[in-house]
Amino acid sequence: MKIHQFRIHAFGQLIDIGESFDSKVTIVYGENESGKTTLHQFIRAMFFGLDKKSNEQYFPWKETGRYGGYLEVEDGDGEVYIIDRDFKKSLNDATVYCGRKTFQMEKPAFNLFDLTSKWYDNTISIGQLSTHIASDMSSELKQYLVNYTSEADDYIDISKAIWLLDQKNKDVKKSLLELEAHKVDDFTKIKSRYYSLHFRITY
Repeated sequence: MKIHQFRIHAFGQLIDIGESFDSKVTIVYGENESGKTTLHQFIRAMFFGLDKKSNEQYFPWKETGRYGGYLEVEDGDGEVYIIDRDFKKSLNDATVYCGRKTFQMEKPAFNLFDLTSKWYDNTISIGQLSTHIASDMSSELKQYLVNYTSEADDYIDISKAIWLLDQKNKDVKKSLLELEAHKVDDFTKIKSRYYSLHFRITY
């Protein structure tokens, strides 16, 4: 799946903006509160719609004719789709254009790319402070692999793949624990230095 471009009519503080993405890598940067997270959430909303809480959070700051926008996406076979949403009309329903064909669908990410919101949030779209993978993601991945092997023409042994994923998960947890230990050690040194200087100044 490849995102070609987007157009925001109105979403949170973002009003009437759009951009095309490079064929390889596009870096979105800006100051705090400039709208990076809002753009991140807009792309997710194009795929999966909005719940009531997100609707309240990203309702346009200024009154406009439309609340939403569109996303142009290409699948693995080179088929290009335009996902268009007007959240004033519906928080869930999207209009999808493919060539001269038009479709109405609730979850275009799943219908077009076999992508659930859980998969999206834990693989394609990982927030700045959300690097922890959902605990129940592993069970869904295992089930997907089992279903895949049962439908494939030839048997594929997934045990090694699952073992490698478990090992990688252990390595990541170990690294996080080591990082946390370093933070505690650094804090202890800073605290000790502070009390040492405080003692000298006082006495």
